[in-house]
Amino acid sequence: MTTKPFPEVTSRPVAIAAVAWIAVLGGIAALLAWRWVGLQGSDDNTYIQTGLDWIADFPSVGNSHWALRYPIVLPLAASLAVFGESFFSVGVVTAGYYAGTNILFVWFIARHFDGLTAIIWVLLINLLPNFLVSATYVNTDVPELFFVSASLLTFAHYALLPEAERSHRWLILSGIAAGLGFLVRETTLALWLFLGLCFLVRPMFARWRYFVLGAAAVAVVASQSVYLGLMTGNFLYRQQISLHHDAVDRSAELQRVAQGGELVDTEGVLSVNVFLDPILLLFVSQKFGFLFYLILGAAIALALGAGRSLSPPQRRAMALLGFAGLLWYGFISLAGPILYLVPRYMLFSGAALAVMPAWLAAAMLRRGGLARHLAALGLIGYAATSWALLSVENVEPYFAARRIPQIAGSVQEKVHVDARLFARAQLDLRFSGLQNRVTTAPPGPGDLVVGQPDLVRECERSKYCTVTDEMRLYQPRPDWQEIFRVEPERRWIGRLLQAIGADRWMPRPIFRKIDNPNDPVILYRIPRA
Repeated sequence: MTTKPFPEVTSRPVAIAAVAWIAVLGGIAALLAWRWVGLQGSDDNTYIQTGLDWIADFPSVGNSHWALRYPIVLPLAASLAVFGESFFSVGVVTAGYYAGTNILFVWFIARHFDGLTAIIWVLLINLLPNFLVSATYVNTDVPELFFVSASLLTFAHYALLPEAERSHRWLILSGIAAGLGFLVRETTLALWLFLGLCFLVRPMFARWRYFVLGAAAVAVVASQSVYLGLMTGNFLYRQQISLHHDAVDRSAELQRVAQGGELVDTEGVLSVNVFLDPILLLFVSQKFGFLFYLILGAAIALALGAGRSLSPPQRRAMALLGFAGLLWYGFISLAGPILYLVPRYMLFSGAALAVMPAWLAAAMLRRGGLARHLAALGLIGYAATSWALLSVENVEPYFAARRIPQIAGSVQEKVHVDARLFARAQLDLRFSGLQNRVTTAPPGPGDLVVGQPDLVRECERSKYCTVTDEMRLYQPRPDWQEIFRVEPERRWIGRLLQAIGADRWMPRPIFRKIDNPNDPVILYRIPRA
């Protein structure tokens, strides 16, 4: 009796693909470790504290706009309960959403395009400071991107399948993700608008099926309203808090920037005009690098016929992602006058539209000859410039707050700090067990105090801060004795620009962001009377 040999399960293309994936994922892991933030000291403080509140007083509600974003705070509470109070527990949540977003896009792109396009998409998106660094601390942007992407991609997958293979579970999953995205942030309404326009203009399948998707989305949103209604007696509890949590006057902010002779607004974004800023956000932003230049170039090439080899389903897939990305961009841009316009709001547009240059680069690499060389050089250049842009990313925007535990642990006395600085440092202090070594009591003669020369000036620039007499107590005086200081390191690119004299023609605020955006942290002793 003869037996047939087992079929060969490995091949050169599979081996090459495996090596490519290992190299890309290994490189991303190294970049994440290099640019890890852990704690930003801003909104993430609120999210983490809310997660701790859920553990201490279950079930909880939350009394702020951020505390009601349950798809963020509930996983945080679960992680803190399981792994304990640490920054590992905190980092797991956003890292999970980050990994999930990558998995979703890789699945969809590999399924409807090919594996090489998926690899290139991963490279393009994960080299963005706007995405990679956001994965290293708790924020709204990455969870929202995950849920919006999950909703779009499951919807598009359903629409692209042959009728015989369609299952309503894809629409239910899309609706659930759309609902959870809305609970993360109301800007997800841009996705709802996209789905609504598909329903009205180009349904792609029977319109009644959209009600399956819509019912799932509404059920998710309604479930939170019912819970809050039962807990507070007010079924519009979230809506009332969301409508009044913040008042943004973008025009007033632009006027303030212009009057001060500055180029950068309070969010650290180049700002010249309420209508031009959305364009500058894509093309003159360190957060996006050259991604949108590649997207624009690929769109032009495809319009001129470079996409002739795309199959009809692939054309539909690219059209769906492109329309969703453009609509998201338009929605956020039109909301610019009442919304702080920052690159992180455009993250979904970049992810959806990046399929175009990813597919084009893959096609050029397969073509061989000059096209292959151009594509390879373009990807290498993109990776190199992205590395340079990542190197100037400020991974410690609250440098002083992150150094308070270090200072408190180095002396035997209590250290006096300003109340705002303490609020930003409280989780660092809690996780390090040094809460009792720091006080916000007004400093007096003989006390140790963390001096902040620019405290009053920074407070005057912020609409969220009111200057108090206590703040002035932390402004160093000539007779204060310096005990020690923690100096932030200058970046290599700032030193290079200064060495070649390029810093002379750069606006000072821009050069400072590149060179060293943080001030030293100094511990003083106030002389005794």
